[in-house]
Amino acid sequence: MAKRRLLSELTWKEIAAMDKAATIAFIPIGSLEQHGHHLPLGTDTMLANAIVEGICENLDKELSFIVLPTIPIGQSPEHMDFPGTISLRPGTLLKVMEDLCSSLAAHGFKKIVLLNAHGGNTDILKAVSYDLRRRYGLHIFVIDVWRLLASSPIPPITQESRCDIDIHAGEIETSIMMKINPELVRYDSMQDSTPTKFADKKKVTLVGPICYGWSSADVSETGILGEPTKATSEKGEKLLKCLIEMIRDGVHEIATW
Repeated sequence: MAKRRLLSELTWKEIAAMDKAATIAFIPIGSLEQHGHHLPLGTDTMLANAIVEGICENLDKELSFIVLPTIPIGQSPEHMDFPGTISLRPGTLLKVMEDLCSSLAAHGFKKIVLLNAHGGNTDILKAVSYDLRRRYGLHIFVIDVWRLLASSPIPPITQESRCDIDIHAGEIETSIMMKINPELVRYDSMQDSTPTKFADKKKVTLVGPICYGWSSADVSETGILGEPTKATSEKGEKLLKCLIEMIRDGVHEIATW
């Protein structure tokens, strides 16, 4: 019988029997925010869940790890101009992460992986990791899905649109959703939208070292920043496989910490 990995499916006695100091605790986090006309609000959370499923299937069976329930809401103020977006304030997200991590620390866990599938959460998660490291003696690692994917060799192979404009609900995100939840993609509502406001800017960008505290409504009427019409399920399969492999390799290294 396969080991149960989801914390919600375990009993307290099973947790008590674990070597908590050697067990990695994953906290997945997504968002509830607009993704244009063609993708659902829970896209980032669905991606986080798909990665969790891949992790449970692909990590070394002897590796000790547990997975907490995915946090379905993150920090998304940049998308609040579009109906349905729900956003936590930075301080609220910090407190949520502190409460989760301090609870794990109280039970003896030492290694925590914050598995983030929404770019708007990244800076907050990095900040809290430094603080909780000192406060509770935890080893906290942040795995940022989108930054990890940007560092991989696969996007240039699969991606037809420009990487610098495929920021939100574009080719990559749509391709992955076509793979994991095709029934939720509104194929007839796809339309490309690129941030032309920054086309003539050389130094100030949406995501670069000199960036702008933007709202998606500043640069897109639909909330899309990218070219979803170039998305395919085949690309999504390659991208998801690449992500899971990179995360697997990183987690095996974390296990030796």
